[in-house]
Amino acid sequence: MSTSCATLIELLRFAPEFGAVGSKSYGTIELAVQPNPGDVLRIEDPFSLPPMELYLVAGTDFDIGADTDETAANLAAALSGIVVGSSSGSTITVVSSASGAATLFPWSSDFGTLAPTDALGTGAPGPVPLALESACSMIGPGCYGAKTSTASLYLAAHLLALEGFGDGGKGMIMKRKIDKLETQYNVPGVPSDKDLGATKFGRMLVALKRTVFFPPVVGRTRRPGSGCC
Repeated sequence: MSTSCATLIELLRFAPEFGAVGSKSYGTIELAVQPNPGDVLRIEDPFSLPPMELYLVAGTDFDIGADTDETAANLAAALSGIVVGSSSGSTITVVSSASGAATLFPWSSDFGTLAPTDALGTGAPGPVPLALESACSMIGPGCYGAKTSTASLYLAAHLLALEGFGDGGKGMIMKRKIDKLETQYNVPGVPSDKDLGATKFGRMLVALKRTVFFPPVVGRTRRPGSGCC
């Protein structure tokens, strides 16, 4: 637990269903010289536990062509199983469908001249970073103390669920009547806080709030009060 706000990586590890949220983003990779057989392109996934790396090996996973244009086309084809890749000459354009997770994957290579542009990001934050930024602006250590990081995760996920991302934060479907279009979820009763009670993440925040205590003031124990989500 931490008194600091959660990071984007922590949010997407906690709620991976939001990893595909966002608009398309893109970047380019310029292949200026031919790689040598065995040279590796690495794509890291910091959101997985444990963090994982994908390796594309020159001469094994993609063919080294007669020139850089042909090699770029071969590498773009090998990337197509991960992201959408296309080539024009020696330039590879990579398009990701998510601004939340996929555009933050670190890329590196043994080629030395193979470099992504702008971390494959558009530079504009998508819904996931914006939700986390909003949550962090509403939650501080004065409200949740050592549980600030956890509280910001719950609130950010709650805000995203309210927007209809993921499953809407309602929980696992237990019963559905197609003829009457009735859906029932396995969630507890809605707490008195109607706003936070609208999603499972909000209810987790309400439960967390009940566990936070601060040193007594004039003989009374304090809990998060006004100004705290």
